[in-house]
Amino acid sequence: MRNKRTIESILDLETGREVFASDFLNKPIDEIFKKRYEFESGIREKKIRFVCYYCKQAIKLRGQVNSKKILHFAHLRDSNECPIKTNNNYTKEEILRIKYNGAKESALHYDLKKFIGNILNENRLDSKGVEFVEIEIVNKHKAISKEWKRPDVTSIYKGKTIVFELQLSTTFLSVINSRQEFYRENETFILWVFNSFEANEEYRKFTQSDVFYNNNRNGFELNQEAREISQKQNDLILKCYYEKPIIKNQELFYEWKSEFVSLSDLTFDENTYKVYFYDVEGNSEKIKLELELKKSELIKLIESCEATDIYNLFVNGYKCSEVEKKHIISLYNKYVKNERIIKHQSIGYNIIVTTICIKLGDKDLINSFINSHPHERTVIDILCLKLDKIIGYNITNQIQVSHFFVGHSPEHLDLYLKAIQKYQPNYIEKYDTSRKFRQKIMRIKQSGQKQFFDTSIVFKIFPELNDI
Repeated sequence: MRNKRTIESILDLETGREVFASDFLNKPIDEIFKKRYEFESGIREKKIRFVCYYCKQAIKLRGQVNSKKILHFAHLRDSNECPIKTNNNYTKEEILRIKYNGAKESALHYDLKKFIGNILNENRLDSKGVEFVEIEIVNKHKAISKEWKRPDVTSIYKGKTIVFELQLSTTFLSVINSRQEFYRENETFILWVFNSFEANEEYRKFTQSDVFYNNNRNGFELNQEAREISQKQNDLILKCYYEKPIIKNQELFYEWKSEFVSLSDLTFDENTYKVYFYDVEGNSEKIKLELELKKSELIKLIESCEATDIYNLFVNGYKCSEVEKKHIISLYNKYVKNERIIKHQSIGYNIIVTTICIKLGDKDLINSFINSHPHERTVIDILCLKLDKIIGYNITNQIQVSHFFVGHSPEHLDLYLKAIQKYQPNYIEKYDTSRKFRQKIMRIKQSGQKQFFDTSIVFKIFPELNDI
């Protein structure tokens, strides 16, 4: 088709920016012809500014206004062959790689990568962590010798290999993705650097968004101010833009923040081999967790109500989420783990009740459990043995728990002795200094009192006792 443009965009060597035909050639007609004159002057004076991404040759403006032959970018008539104007055997990926490498030909690109190399070398001379710096050296794949990349700057910082890739113009996502995967496979950290980062999503190019959202919402900019600070500190300083997660009206929102950071301020993720300053994803998850927990009926009951309310919640079919379970573990570590005595009507006791309900799982089992006092008390008293704590009693001596147990539930003695054998084999010798507990055991056994108890619920909570 005559109206289809072969060259969709060109490279501005002065700024490093990509100039799209669809935008450039839709300008007012007077501006277009002024630029056409400038193109011609640059070619004549050998001060070429606008070139083809793929072959780096000069570009002209051709075509006519209001004609079938539309205005378009074109190579010179006597130009050499170019991958996009000849029948070539390049793959799509190879064509994109040619364009990506072509974007590195601008004066600004060269100036920035030279600056990064020099300032990293100043860091090295001041012994601030950089051990090696080189501009545009080949990085070969460790496993596939034919695969290689040539990043703008390669460095070793505190034993970590880091490559710096400058982004001044549009780059296809496939190129970004292939580079990141290449470096990840070769255990090399990649840090994408922009000369100007656009925080406003309405104006931000897809290239910046592709890098930003796939780098923990961190975007790094080497602007003029960052360069001046770098020179003062003899260290590479970048301006980092990130979206800080916050709670607003009980919802998760993000607000833009920016800070000047050095390599020592950054986190090097050894799973993804990406580099970031602020852990946006990690802090977002914390806020999501906080919001979910604020809405959790179960957590509210644990922190404020009696155990009966928790039992009733589960009897009515409540299902505990994974987020709630994780939070209950953190509450356990805070209120139960390091406490010797867990009093009734306390957060610690409510956590234990909640844990029992989660282990039982079935609402019918929970209903049976709470409607049979022997079930509930037996489970709690066995838990006292397992955790070596006093749970739900206003006493301070462990052996008193045992006296209460055999006094009120002598028919469950065999089960209780199993628990002692499993969890505290030396329990009786350690705590029964008066030998009164042993005497009670003897009297119960001599009485011939029948041992009966539905142990299915107990074994559901303490399956290890079933093997004794």
